[in-house]
Amino acid sequence: MQMQRQDVVFLFLLTFSCFPAFGSGAIGLPQAELDALARIGDKVGKPWNYGANPCTAGPGSKDIDEFENYVNCTYPPNDTFCHVESITFRYQNLQGMLPPELAKLPYLQRIDLARNYLNGTIPAEWGSIRLVNIIISSNAFLGQLPTSLANLTNLIDFRISDNSFTGRIPDFIKNWTKLEILAIQGSGLQGPIPSGISSLVKLIDLRISDINGTASPFPELDKMTSIKTLILRNCNLTGSIPPYIWTMKNLKTLDLSFNMLEGQLPRTFSKPKAATFIYLTSNLLNGSVPEGLRKVSNVDLSYNNFTPASTKDCQDVNVNLFGSPPTANNLSGAVPRCLKDFDCPKSLLSKFYINCGGGEVNASVIGTHRIATFTEDHDSGGASRYVQSGEHWAFSSTGNFLDNNQEPDVYIGKNISRLIMPNSQLYMTARLSPLSLTYYGLCLWNGNYTVKLHFAEIMFSDDESYSSLGKRIFDIYIQGKLVWKDFNIVAEAGGTHKAVVRNFTANVTTNTLEIRFYWAGKGTQSLPNRGTYGPLISAISVESVTCCGKSSSVQHKLHTFLFAPIVKTNNQYAEIGSLPFENRQFTYAEVLSMTNNFQRCIGKGGFGTVYHGQMTDGTHVAVKMLSPGSIKSPCQGSKEFQNEAHLLMRVHHRNLVPFIGYCQEDGNMALIYNYMAQGHLGTHLSDSNSDALSWDRRLRIALDVAQGLEYLHNGCKPPIIHRDVKTANILLNERLEAKIGDFGLSKVFSDDLTHVSTAVKGTFGYLDPEYCNSNNLTEKSDVYSFGVVLLQLITGKKAIVRISGSAPRSLIDWAIPMVVGGDIMDLIDPKLEGNYDIKSIQKVVEIARACTSPKSIDRPHMRDVVVELKEYIGNEKAFESESAPENGGCSGPVLTTSEILSCLSAR
Repeated sequence: MQMQRQDVVFLFLLTFSCFPAFGSGAIGLPQAELDALARIGDKVGKPWNYGANPCTAGPGSKDIDEFENYVNCTYPPNDTFCHVESITFRYQNLQGMLPPELAKLPYLQRIDLARNYLNGTIPAEWGSIRLVNIIISSNAFLGQLPTSLANLTNLIDFRISDNSFTGRIPDFIKNWTKLEILAIQGSGLQGPIPSGISSLVKLIDLRISDINGTASPFPELDKMTSIKTLILRNCNLTGSIPPYIWTMKNLKTLDLSFNMLEGQLPRTFSKPKAATFIYLTSNLLNGSVPEGLRKVSNVDLSYNNFTPASTKDCQDVNVNLFGSPPTANNLSGAVPRCLKDFDCPKSLLSKFYINCGGGEVNASVIGTHRIATFTEDHDSGGASRYVQSGEHWAFSSTGNFLDNNQEPDVYIGKNISRLIMPNSQLYMTARLSPLSLTYYGLCLWNGNYTVKLHFAEIMFSDDESYSSLGKRIFDIYIQGKLVWKDFNIVAEAGGTHKAVVRNFTANVTTNTLEIRFYWAGKGTQSLPNRGTYGPLISAISVESVTCCGKSSSVQHKLHTFLFAPIVKTNNQYAEIGSLPFENRQFTYAEVLSMTNNFQRCIGKGGFGTVYHGQMTDGTHVAVKMLSPGSIKSPCQGSKEFQNEAHLLMRVHHRNLVPFIGYCQEDGNMALIYNYMAQGHLGTHLSDSNSDALSWDRRLRIALDVAQGLEYLHNGCKPPIIHRDVKTANILLNERLEAKIGDFGLSKVFSDDLTHVSTAVKGTFGYLDPEYCNSNNLTEKSDVYSFGVVLLQLITGKKAIVRISGSAPRSLIDWAIPMVVGGDIMDLIDPKLEGNYDIKSIQKVVEIARACTSPKSIDRPHMRDVVVELKEYIGNEKAFESESAPENGGCSGPVLTTSEILSCLSAR
């Protein structure tokens, strides 16, 4: 007699229900299984409630919106208990680990934990369960697959895609002879595909992709007569495609792209009866394109070596042949055949701007004071779509999004959240491609060009959920040359929904510019939804260096002006840049020595990774290495390095991170600071930190930061604007004294400017709204960010507040309405446990509110903030005694401008 099952719904407070098929009333689970479920809930981070009788609740619907959150129970015949047969927690954003306690559920057959935030390894204990289904895709699992899984001989469905496992695909999968579904896409496992896979003759759906390892021949799959979906993408396969592939009568989807398969397709090609999708892109296939392929609905043969006679067009009926002739093969940069006979008008262009996937907009050109019109790019695109916009640019999109359950595919992404950034109109849409996206500048003057590529990841979230685990990785080619391998928008921008612009140079010799974004099978493919992968581009700006740029000598002079602060001595203005700093320069060998070959990473910043180090005299240091990505983009990384190195050598204050020196050798760039033993302020305010900062200490930290900013604004000539004031850039020494760090975004201003129009940089949640809207930067932008930090000190919350059941919003939007409504008590960090002076809190709230006024004119200056805060520190004399100037009086916390200049001139 077959076991009867009943679905049980778990919603926040979990209850159980099991009912026998013959209606004898509700019965319960054995105590051992209840205990096991409690431990499982604790391991995966699922809050369960056992207060109610688990045998009295009725069954509910299995489908709640799109989320799946339920347990199935089975009622075996002649048994007085029901038993857990399956557990499904999909899309739950669980952040725990896989529970070995599943082995305590003897009747368990199915486990589905897909699309969560779970981590750790697969427990070896799972090999002792009679599991039929294991679905744990789209999480953050690590380690190798335990050998005990070889015992799961009843396994039917095994899916582990989009994870970070290690090791090779195990040969013991040959034991799973009942397997019907196997999905190992972007799992982290390495190849080759084991020969034992040939034993899985019942497979209906086989998907393996993105596996590193040695090259291997095509696996023997001829006995898989029932297979409908066969995906072996980016698996290092060599040799020819076996003839039996074309005789698989049930095969609907075939994807063998991104391998090294060679040879010819059968001349007497007869498509598999059910075939709808055939993808053979980016291989070494040659010969003629069989006529029979045109009978398949969707075929991608792009980037192969087919003969030109059979590939005269980039798009031929349903067959995508873009880049397949040998003249344009292997990303060589040669002009595809479909562009060779293009006739240019009499007038050639020296620039063009594209709002990819969106309408026509006016936006500022990054790095200039000019406004440009970015032309519309509305075409919906397609699997083998070539679109020419006017006479001066075109694009080609190749490939289909697999498994996204959308007909037709969508090739334009749309942002649905609020973007607070300059030129936000450029990032509301983006053009997407599942394989290759190429933009062509047509009929350009020959010469050198600056290419600016605008990106913002608008398809992933930035919260700690399964959707934040998505990784979009692709390559960038310009004029056929690889200029950036494995480009990751989120990593370069520092998060999702943040803009990042990368600059490149290109030489045009045939009046045509090619910009290609190319997906080579890397990254995730199902996060946050299936079919989320491949290139994404928001906007493109191309300008001739000769017509629109400045000569290198002019640019050098401009940089010298920007980065050389000037101080006034008794009788003249002196350029601080002339001060000697050779004694602060370290060799790369010295950097390697002090960091022990970069053994201990202690953080990652906007343009580099920070390592702990120790100098020969025992001094502990923090070494920030400029990232390779930033080096590739000299207009951000190198400029920021030069900016920070020059600034740090010239400013000295007890509330700025002490700077020791720098390294610049053979492309290796490092900044070396004193090590701050207590890390950054954000970690001390987080919920996970049990050692909460007292209110008195928070006040002192606020004053420390205020004094550091006041020095930058008033103690330096010209003033220095930090531009990225946030808790992560406020470092604490062993005495919990605050020091401002990370001058990578700092800007130096000349005396005759009250503001500077500049590309907006900073961190979402701290950005001055007036700065975002106008691009005009003043010291009041730092004041706004400081106000956000004050609110964080009061509330203990992050700059972006996430409350269950509502969309994320800024701390300002969350807190200020409460302040206006008089609900100050609800703002205060509960970790303070009432140990504070409410009048002091109220005063700091007033200061924070003033600092975060929407209009900069309504915000105080930092010197005024310092005065206000000092009034609430307590014993004034004790505080001033503690804050005595260092270094002979030249580095005190609050020195006047004249005092600072006198100190510098005296040296």
